[in-house]
Amino acid sequence: MRVVIAPDKFKGSASAGDMAERIARSLLPVTSNLDPVLLPVADGGEGSLEALASTDARSETRCVEDAWGEPTDAQTLWMGNEAWIEMSQTAGSGSRSGPTAALAASSRGAGLLLDRLRDAERVYVAIGGTLSSDGGAGLASVLGWRFLDADGSEVPLGARGLPHLERVVAESSPAFTCVGACDVMAPLLGPRGAAHRFAPQKGADAEGVALIEAGLERFADVIERDLDLDVRELAGGGAGGGTGAGLAAFLNAQLQRGFDLIAARIGLEDAIASADLVITGEGTFDEQTLEGKAPLGVLQLAQRHGIPCGLLAGRIAADPVSAGYTAHAVLDEGIDAAVRRLTLAL
Repeated sequence: MRVVIAPDKFKGSASAGDMAERIARSLLPVTSNLDPVLLPVADGGEGSLEALASTDARSETRCVEDAWGEPTDAQTLWMGNEAWIEMSQTAGSGSRSGPTAALAASSRGAGLLLDRLRDAERVYVAIGGTLSSDGGAGLASVLGWRFLDADGSEVPLGARGLPHLERVVAESSPAFTCVGACDVMAPLLGPRGAAHRFAPQKGADAEGVALIEAGLERFADVIERDLDLDVRELAGGGAGGGTGAGLAAFLNAQLQRGFDLIAARIGLEDAIASADLVITGEGTFDEQTLEGKAPLGVLQLAQRHGIPCGLLAGRIAADPVSAGYTAHAVLDEGIDAAVRRLTLAL
């Protein structure tokens, strides 16, 4: 029995790779003819480089900055003349928390990493998993962009600086082609955007959410005026605290669903097409899953090839709604029975 085991991370409990191994071990007593294929997955958030590590890639580690400017190590994966970085290793790392920290967190560390990749032909940025909500302004400030207030001074780093933004000025920019691997295809603004949907997870209180939304609105206004680009409704613009919009504006990045990019790199669809059963999972299955997270992508590939798919999750939200679907509606598409069987087996 060929079983493709393709979970995402169980955040705070186990990495995707660890979880794939645990699932495989738990299935061994159930069937004597098990042929497990372990393909841990990711969607452009935390764990993306781990999922890609199974490819023919060369890894290097550099010391840059975390979300608050403290030293931290971050990895780059090289595939020929193409490079992958993961923003969660810079803008998603750090020990501070709370409403003040949510406004101060910056994406600058990812910019320091990108600045060292100027010789690359193409750079993929796994955008998700940030603590920052600065629209990628911190990142771009390292790469030749200046973010100025009415007096011509640099605005403060983090989301707290964006309400004071008056103009953006480009002094230089890398020549590489940039692709943003988005863990969610949410817009920059509004109830599904970077502030309202995601900032509370980063520690922002109600006042902070309002400030971040106002700052990102100002950010979008200035980008449209100075760069002639409307990023408000850009699919994926809200990923990474608005970094998707920033990459599009400042690096002319294409924004794509991170799961699709990673799945293609690791040969996931071919593996699923020849499987008897597929198992995926994540820590929490909720409305964000339905925005394009990895387990939904695995389920869609399994459905495309008519392969039964099981889901393991630490928590399944009762009735999340996204794009007209509920979690239970997705489970009813063929995954629910497998969940019950696998829960008993594990």
